[in-house]
Amino acid sequence: MEHQKTAARLTAAEEARTLVYYSQGLGVLGTNSQASSPLAGYPASAMVGFAVDEQGRPIFSFSSISTHKQDLIKDPRGSFTVASKVRIADVSRFVQFIIIY
Repeated sequence: MEHQKTAARLTAAEEARTLVYYSQGLGVLGTNSQASSPLAGYPASAMVGFAVDEQGRPIFSFSSISTHKQDLIKDPRGSFTVASKVRIADVSRFVQFIIIY
């Protein structure tokens, strides 16, 4: 383990972009619900598809009636969890982005 301390490492941003690039194109988007119901302010999550731009950033396409789009317009905080394309048992290989504007 001593040799690992000086080994070259990807930055957190590079590692996240790499995992997104080599993903299945699916992830779980979590937003803060803005619904006018007792659930307002609680987390709302759903499986969503995405593409990746040239810089490895995820791109989403939501319809105008999408509740996640409505949630993000009112409160841009959210999270996005992506699973690696390779089937692995180690959950620590999943990446989670915290979207903060």
